[in-house]
Amino acid sequence: MNAVVEIKNTDIWEKIHAENAWDSESDFPSANAQAFARHHLKGRMKVLDLGCGHGASARYFASKGHYVAGIDASATAIRAAIEKTIVSSHIDFSVGNFNELPCGEGVYDAVFSDGALYYSSAKYFRLAVDEIHRVLKPGGVARIYTKSNRDKWADLGRPLGEDTYIVDADHYENGLMVYCPPLHKVKEIFSKFSDVKIGIEEFNYMGILKVNSFWVITATK
Repeated sequence: MNAVVEIKNTDIWEKIHAENAWDSESDFPSANAQAFARHHLKGRMKVLDLGCGHGASARYFASKGHYVAGIDASATAIRAAIEKTIVSSHIDFSVGNFNELPCGEGVYDAVFSDGALYYSSAKYFRLAVDEIHRVLKPGGVARIYTKSNRDKWADLGRPLGEDTYIVDADHYENGLMVYCPPLHKVKEIFSKFSDVKIGIEEFNYMGILKVNSFWVITATK
């Protein structure tokens, strides 16, 4: 996968956030974020929200008493996240590369990434998972919500090889690269974690041929 395609994803996301084409200004945490906090965030933990967007999930985690770092590849999204966040809250937002996280090893108790890592190729998805493993403390837990090979873009997207596709559609995702791996590849990618639980969530609102399908991965270091 060449670097030009990787860079294009960031450019498209800058446009999406600038135009709020994805309703990215939502202040409501996802159901996945709420479930992760309820079941895995105990006491006062250091949490990394990877692909934080405008910071709704990060603010939710902070409201529960956790220290949160939010990282996103989009400078526009990070500016919006900072503007929407109370200065005194326990959150730091920054622009960052998911494949080269700006921190040492074993820093975080938990890492959360909700629908962000799959905007990538197989190579860079693997690098991001390796980075998540690196920055987690021993016993730390990651929740990754990412596309499966049953997703509509695995059927309707333009194939680039290695379970990677270009979205061709008349909406905000047009032109984005997405990675949609099968289960056996997900297991292999997360094999360095000590415990991995993989669920699946599927839904569609526009017909049975356009399924949105996601692996819900909970991995403990």
